[in-house]
Amino acid sequence: MSDDKKEREYVYRCRLCGQLKTGPIGSFSTIDAMLVFMELENGEASVYRPGAMVGKTDFHHCNDGGFGIADLIGVRDHI
Repeated sequence: MSDDKKEREYVYRCRLCGQLKTGPIGSFSTIDAMLVFMELENGEASVYRPGAMVGKTDFHHCNDGGFGIADLIGVRDHI
């Protein structure tokens, strides 16, 4: 199996305004990302990886001045 490590970012969506928010960015494979998701699904509130802390939620400062909670919704190639 090939190593698909590349620059990726965790993505969150704000519950209040719906805006997408970029979370931790790093060089990791899709398998690495799935392991983080599995740990979060098994009850961990956050998962530490060298250089980054990935949580189920994060805070978001909305454009209208509001302050919301953003949920982790996925991982994508860093753009």
